[in-house]
Amino acid sequence: MKRNIISKVKKFVLATTFCSVLLVGGSVKAFADDNSGKTVIYSRETAPTIVYGDRYDMELDNDQTTYYKLEITEKTKIKLKGRCEDGHFLLTSAYGYELFNSDGIDKNDYDDETDPETGNRYVVWHTDKTFILPKGTYYVGFTTTFYDYSHIDYAYFRVYKLDMTDFEKASERSETDISLDNVANISDVEKLVTSQKNDRDVKGSTYTLLQAKGSAKGKNAIKISWKKIKQAKNYTIYGNKCGKSNKYKKIATVNKNSFIQKKLKKGTYYKYIVVANTSSHVIAVSKTVHVATKGGKATNYKKVKAPKSVKIRVNKSKKVKAKAIKESSKTRNHRYIAYESSDVRVATVGKNGVIKGVHKGNCYVCAYAQDGKMVKIKVKVTE
Repeated sequence: MKRNIISKVKKFVLATTFCSVLLVGGSVKAFADDNSGKTVIYSRETAPTIVYGDRYDMELDNDQTTYYKLEITEKTKIKLKGRCEDGHFLLTSAYGYELFNSDGIDKNDYDDETDPETGNRYVVWHTDKTFILPKGTYYVGFTTTFYDYSHIDYAYFRVYKLDMTDFEKASERSETDISLDNVANISDVEKLVTSQKNDRDVKGSTYTLLQAKGSAKGKNAIKISWKKIKQAKNYTIYGNKCGKSNKYKKIATVNKNSFIQKKLKKGTYYKYIVVANTSSHVIAVSKTVHVATKGGKATNYKKVKAPKSVKIRVNKSKKVKAKAIKESSKTRNHRYIAYESSDVRVATVGKNGVIKGVHKGNCYVCAYAQDGKMVKIKVKVTE
């Protein structure tokens, strides 16, 4: 039986046996291409042999791992090949969040291979996946930590660098957005947020990356929650009472994806910004969240209504209309309904809800209220 996946993935990053470090992108170390037609950019160099298909004696018992650090210096498309008799083959972010899990054994996909030393035939389970990884640190390898008992004595992997199309090279975000493709210094973002002289969104902020929202927790507390980003180490929350004269203050830095601020005034509007950090950079900044405590005239929104889906052609436009439903007529507007595309390579959207098709594909548009409540509109763009 498997154990708790998330806690175990975080555990192996701390307990892993690290071997080789390889820079990808600006500095690429090449091995033989193994007749694949692609350059091998990462390999288990320290194994007894690096010939593709040969056996690697790993001898991993229960709760053991062997993982390798993979540094991506620029957005890169890779093919990840791995084979093992048991256990798990994983790709994770630097902070232990799982990007891929082979689940150890794919019972519908295996090869029979011959042990080059003994001639014995082995059933070998394999993985062959393609990923586009943003700049960052990743870990790839094998682990037995997810089973009550597991043993690996036959396993190996390769990572190949693949060519990318212009579409794949482009960022899903606008070039002015702070994102994995356009990181910012932590100190610069803190200065930007704390010096903000109004209640508007800060430069470089986005909605779809963090999807931050707020809700009243009684008369004297507010809960802020957001979507986790796998490459983020922690999140910094800034806030204050709404109003131009009230500048943002750093409230807390947390590892989870929610925070409750207590000892607030009843019936009062507060504003918040959430910032996602790696160890050295900011990779996302939320839109400003305006939310009120209970016990007074100030109220929030119940929900947002909008069409479930839209289908448009490349270079054509269609307007969608979303409506935020208030808790009461006394809800104060700090901002009107706003819109944002999850992938500007596929479709863009204007402040009035006009969606324009850019490239064949699928994405979604978020229509969101001032407290972060939102609805996703599926967008399909055809030629």
